[in-house]
Parts: sequence; C-alpha cells; structure tokens
Amino acid sequence: NRRMMKFENLTPQENRLKETVSKLIHTRTSSMPLLYGDFKTISVSDNLFVYMRSYLNQVAVVILNKDRSGHKIDFTLPSRFEKTKLKAVFGNSFTTADGKITLNLKGNSFEILTGE
Repeated sequence: NRRMMKFENLTPQENRLKETVSKLIHTRTSSMPLLYGDFKTISVSDNLFVYMRSYLNQVAVVILNKDRSGHKIDFTLPSRFEKTKLKAVFGNSFTTADGKITLNLKGNSFEILTGE
C-alpha cells in the first residue's frame, strides 16, 4: 500500500517535480522520434549517457548526467543531422559548431534536444 496521492497544497519542490514530469509527458507524446524513432547510442560513460532517436528527418537527443557534479558534454550527431536546428526542451544552453554539440549540464540532471 502507498499513501494517498496529493493533488493540492503542494510544496515548491513538489510543484517543480510535477511541472517537470508534465513537460516530459508532453514532449514524449508530441515527438515522433521519441514515440517511434530508431535508437542510437551517442556516448556512454559511468555517469553520462547520450542517445538519440530519429524518425524520418526528425531527431531527439537525450542527455543524462547522473553525476553529482556538472559536466561539459561534447558529442557529434550523425552527419545526416548536422544541419538540424535543435532546441532545448528544458532550457539548458548549448552550442553547435561543425556538427559538434557542446552542453554544460548540472549534476543529477538531463536535457532533451529536439529538431527537424
């Protein structure tokens, strides 16, 4: 058994979590690559995982940082997606140059980049 779900009088932390989960749900249900796309691992280490899902000419890149400290993450998308205009769903800033993406990600956080 679990305690009853709480829907009112949420703490600020509970509200942030609710907003994050709502945004994740909306992103997943409105993104063809996240629903039906082919999976490709971009980068893996003990604390970082970067993968992409592609569907036709659309792409979604998921970056996960499970380390407590922040990291500068560099990765390259396959050449067919080099010119794709990406946007960060959760607002982390990133740069692109010559097909290489650079992103600073806080500890225990994630980002999803989407584009066509």
